[in-house]
Amino acid sequence: MEFVIIGTYDHTAYYETRLLLAALGLAISVYLMAMRKDHRHLTVFLSSGLLMGLMEYLLQSQGLRGPGYGFSLFGQSPPAGTGPFLQGVLDGGIWGLMALWFADLRTSRARFAQWRLWMVMAALVLGLSIFTGMKAGTHAITSSQPIFSTTPIAIITTIIFFSLLIAWQKDTIGPLANFYAGLLIFSLLNYEPLHIAGARYVGVVSGIETTRAGAPWQYVMMFLTYVYEAAGGKLHFLMVPLACGLIRIRERSILESERLTYQHLQNLANRGWRRKSNPFKRYGE
Repeated sequence: MEFVIIGTYDHTAYYETRLLLAALGLAISVYLMAMRKDHRHLTVFLSSGLLMGLMEYLLQSQGLRGPGYGFSLFGQSPPAGTGPFLQGVLDGGIWGLMALWFADLRTSRARFAQWRLWMVMAALVLGLSIFTGMKAGTHAITSSQPIFSTTPIAIITTIIFFSLLIAWQKDTIGPLANFYAGLLIFSLLNYEPLHIAGARYVGVVSGIETTRAGAPWQYVMMFLTYVYEAAGGKLHFLMVPLACGLIRIRERSILESERLTYQHLQNLANRGWRRKSNPFKRYGE
């Protein structure tokens, strides 16, 4: 019994919505670089698009998207040979940006107000996915990807292993865990509405026939793809630019937090002592 991920959305609104998200993601990245002098988000946005395009090229060259696979943007198919990298540009950048943004907010223990823009973007991703699912849920199959194919398993396992190794050497396990959580959340927002609408589901191949898997396998296999492929297989979106020295990760240490807290307490104590010794300068005159 062979399990596959079936998609029906490659010619129905999906990549048009990706273009909108890519434009917004690029604008946010450029804004953060211009206003906060923080180039990390733009670097990860660009590297994520490039790395996802490379992954798409490897999968499609191995025939792992199904025979005759293709996609369209505004009704037009991309020129031959450029499709995988166009997919990377449209779909990859926003994955890396949203995950790094989430990791930054988690690492810095951001207040609720600082989460609002990220939440707006997350709601937009969810809304666009629901829209795509409603339009593509009844369409013909456009892609069929084996879940347990040797090539993607080898690639993804290698990505996870070296990402963890680099994170261990650079003492960035915590930020990598937050980045992974951001990837997993984005996977659920992006794919689960398609799954519910029937535009992306788990199929079972029997001979030349592909049927929809039953409920237990449907959810077990879909969860596996979220945890392993959709999130775990994209850890290099952060770790490749980190390993190449293109970005740095600064995590607030416990010692610095404790030192800051002690300093605040000392300042408050000094202020209290000064007030107690001479509070209003009235009675000593």
